[in-house]
Amino acid sequence: MKSGPAAVVRNVLEDFGLDARMQGMRVVVTDRFYTSVALAIQLLVMGFYCVDTNMTNCLAFCKQVVVKKKTRPKTILRGSFKVAKSRPVPGMKATS
Repeated sequence: MKSGPAAVVRNVLEDFGLDARMQGMRVVVTDRFYTSVALAIQLLVMGFYCVDTNMTNCLAFCKQVVVKKKTRPKTILRGSFKVAKSRPVPGMKATS
């Protein structure tokens, strides 16, 4: 039996069926163990938004949203964030 991202796709299809996209968009929340950029793209194609915690050293992760410092500099306001849009995958955005 497969585990990880393949298990997420299998379980989503099992619960919502192949016509899940016709039912409207839904949100899937995953933790670090089940997360990958490929999984986020696959879920978006299937009609599911994906909220996850991604490891910054994984393949295809957008390096422009990575914050290098452990502490927030005084010049950056509290609550500010960066957004990166994917060119090859319309509708996919990454924030940090």
